[in-house]
Amino acid sequence: MKVICKSNQYPMLRNKTPLTIGKSYDIIREVISSSGVYIRVLCDDGSERKYSDTWFLSKDEMREKIINEILNESSL
Repeated sequence: MKVICKSNQYPMLRNKTPLTIGKSYDIIREVISSSGVYIRVLCDDGSERKYSDTWFLSKDEMREKIINEILNESSL
């Protein structure tokens, strides 16, 4: 399954990660723990890292978001 990155930095640290906003990534593994759902992806620098699933959208979620934005713009 592929996901699309929507965030690439830790708010508290202001450090950017090796992810590109808007780029799609293959999920290597999904980990569910008591602290949340994490997705392991192959980053732009070639490393495998895990991030919170809140950093990503599925292709269906992204498609829905774009359609809603278009509909909201056309209703103005």
